[in-house]
Amino acid sequence: MTSARAGGAALIEWRLMGWFRRRVRLPADDIARDLFTIMVEEEEARDNPAGFKIPPYLVPSYKAKMWLYREAIVLMVLLSQEQKDPRYEDVLRAYERRVIGPASTPEGLAKLAVLKTAMKDLSALLDPEDEKPLTWSRTWMTALGHDETNPATLGLFSMWWMDRAIAVANALKELRPT
Repeated sequence: MTSARAGGAALIEWRLMGWFRRRVRLPADDIARDLFTIMVEEEEARDNPAGFKIPPYLVPSYKAKMWLYREAIVLMVLLSQEQKDPRYEDVLRAYERRVIGPASTPEGLAKLAVLKTAMKDLSALLDPEDEKPLTWSRTWMTALGHDETNPATLGLFSMWWMDRAIAVANALKELRPT
């Protein structure tokens, strides 16, 4: 078993045995890779645009925006964790390399700019001053071109994003960089 596979197996074990709390120590690159795999890539397979009443013609735009926001929410939580605990700096850098690539390239700078915008938007939901979750969801969907007004759908959408932030934060409580 390779170290990358062993790292993934350790995280999978953590996910399946969440009730059995133990801290898992992994290299920073493995934590970054597993966060990306589970919170960005695997979440795409579970994404259900119909559940949020996204019309079929908007599904490609919806999926692209969801991907960006999933990348951003992991990055945002990692930034917060790194500020609290400098041991996560290497995890943050590894995740940035995975998501942004070389930041000095035009593509890297462009990706960084859209991630910053998404993180700022997510911050409004997760740490609201005047923003309300239903308003946040409505604004997000309106920017996509979808005029959703059902409070239940809007509430579920904002809760979905709050749950993602909590999941990343909880994973980082259990995953320690070596």
